[in-house]
Amino acid sequence: MKSRILGLLILFSTVPFLSNAQLPDMNFENWNTTNLYENPDNFFTSNIQSYLGFVQPNVTKVAGAQGNAARLETVADQTGDSIQGLLSSGPGIQGIPFTSLPDSIKITFRTNTQPNDSSSFLFAFKSNGFPFAAVQFQIGGSYPTFTTKSYPVFAGLPLTPDTLIMVINSGNRIGSWIEIDDITFVNSAQQLPNNGLDNWTMLSYETPQGWGTFDALAAIFNQPQSVRKNSTDVQSGSYSAEITNRVINLFGSMDTIGFMVNSDIFGSGSGSGTPYTDQPDKLTFYYKYTPMGNDSALVGVIFHKWNGSSGVSDSINGGMMLLGPASSFTKMELPFDWTGLPNPDSVLIGLAAGNELKNSGIPGSVVIFDNLMFEFNVGISTPVPAFANEVNLYPNPAGDHLYIDLSKTKMQSGQIRILNILGQPVYEGSFNGTDNPVLVDLNGYQSGTYLYEIRSGKDTFTGKFIIH
Repeated sequence: MKSRILGLLILFSTVPFLSNAQLPDMNFENWNTTNLYENPDNFFTSNIQSYLGFVQPNVTKVAGAQGNAARLETVADQTGDSIQGLLSSGPGIQGIPFTSLPDSIKITFRTNTQPNDSSSFLFAFKSNGFPFAAVQFQIGGSYPTFTTKSYPVFAGLPLTPDTLIMVINSGNRIGSWIEIDDITFVNSAQQLPNNGLDNWTMLSYETPQGWGTFDALAAIFNQPQSVRKNSTDVQSGSYSAEITNRVINLFGSMDTIGFMVNSDIFGSGSGSGTPYTDQPDKLTFYYKYTPMGNDSALVGVIFHKWNGSSGVSDSINGGMMLLGPASSFTKMELPFDWTGLPNPDSVLIGLAAGNELKNSGIPGSVVIFDNLMFEFNVGISTPVPAFANEVNLYPNPAGDHLYIDLSKTKMQSGQIRILNILGQPVYEGSFNGTDNPVLVDLNGYQSGTYLYEIRSGKDTFTGKFIIH
């Protein structure tokens, strides 16, 4: 198993106790269902744009002449720009498989568009990528009761289609609307699925209480969630959290999602996590992992503290582990060293089914987490290494530069590395002689806690410092 752990510790045997300072639902027993909006089955709508624009859905289910209908309305977003009500056969202009060419298209609707505005309709039939038949029309004015009209399809060539593209919008002006009750292809062996717009599905997703995922996107694009409640494979209790690396299609762009954090992932707090003011000695957790290829699951913890001078939250402590395959629940510990560090004000925990450090989660990797717990040691303090006073760093906290004084050591030459909160090297250098302190330029480094590692032959000195 590969691991990368922040905090280079000398640990004695201690007796842990379980603190009351835990985060919400670290054992994944409580799950919340979030309802986004209803969509007509087999159709794509502009509700995704309304959702991302923080306004109410602008394609909604209403009563039709028979059964249900879809109301498309042009609304204003929070900036005052218009969002057209849109109903289409698929995202963008990808279209759907379709192998019959109708003589005409019959629409049952009622509408009320703003002056000098109209709803637009487009039906295009393609063969081998070539559009050869289409009907395009507009409907404006006011039709207070449901009305049915027919529109002929014009074919440029006598071909059999393989793809249909359908796009309907409610118009350009805010307040224009149209309700579509039925779309019928006349003299066609094939109809649009759910062409009467009677069947609707509530798009929703489930998350553990206090945790955030990208499964809103999976729900919007009608694809499987990457995080799900597992009730059959648990370490204890009723549920565990199962994370799967899944590829989702975002408007034709493929992306892999498969992680969760203890925060609203779309909110402003996602960078610092959940309020938390204690100094735990370690995070313990159980996991099972079935990777694809050489993938690695990941657990990461970052403690933050608000910096009033810079106006940002500094990363002051934390750690990260890469996890290998585990066919049964395996307990792991991620330790933290708080020597010389202040209490945090928040903590961010990230759990992933793939190696997010390399942005390389492999689709299909599955990890199950259960019973996360912060633990605290009592009665025994961590000893100070014998060499701790032989290396002197100043100023600490540092600003735009750092001096490393090695004059009290026996080393004459060696290498120096500085690592960030994730354990990644951000500086590598060497020294010859220890009469003069080593100067390290810190310009451009982010505020937070850093580790240093000094090697000379078999000797290794380690420690930490803070950049403000």
